[in-house]
Amino acid sequence: MTSPSAFISWVKAYSAVGEWKEAGFDYVPIEPIQKAVSSENGRNVRVYTGVLGVSALRYLEMYSKKDFHQIVEDRIKTIQDTLQKMGITHGHAHNGNFCVLHERTTDGEIDWSKPPRVYCIDFDMATD
Repeated sequence: MTSPSAFISWVKAYSAVGEWKEAGFDYVPIEPIQKAVSSENGRNVRVYTGVLGVSALRYLEMYSKKDFHQIVEDRIKTIQDTLQKMGITHGHAHNGNFCVLHERTTDGEIDWSKPPRVYCIDFDMATD
């Protein structure tokens, strides 16, 4: 469950397509919101999202090639800086609250020739 104010910050970040393009992303690097429902008492919002992949924390520990580590770390920093520029404080933007997701080839296999996309998740403590 997320507070209504944190949800509003999340929606603000998720809707900021122009800001993300300006920051160099060709996608919105925020955990996708698929559905949101207010609790019966109106004090919280239950947010339904899509599963994105392994956390950046785990990815940086396990990915054996390490070719994309600096890119992932740079994208995390750019996401944090862009959120700050938008006036959004995530509240706990550590590497466990970023996910990485590799693109797929037309055959459905992981495309190891491209760095993964990085997404910021878990906006339950966000403020703006």
